[in-house]
Amino acid sequence: PTEAGAGLPIEEEAIARSELKGLRGEVLDGFRGGALCLADRISQQLTRPSAGVSAALMGLELKRVVAKRADGCFEAH
Repeated sequence: PTEAGAGLPIEEEAIARSELKGLRGEVLDGFRGGALCLADRISQQLTRPSAGVSAALMGLELKRVVAKRADGCFEAH
């Protein structure tokens, strides 16, 4: 079975999420059930540099865990 929009089978997605460590894991923890977040807001909440948060978000996009919307917000799958 595949979760809608994720592109990964549910089992693989669970593994991918559990393997996230460091800043990527912290960034992902900021999302709750499809929440929308701006990179700057995440940076402020985590008190981390925005460059690091942006890089973490890009990595999460590549893993298809989050998606960047046209309005600039990031959305968790």
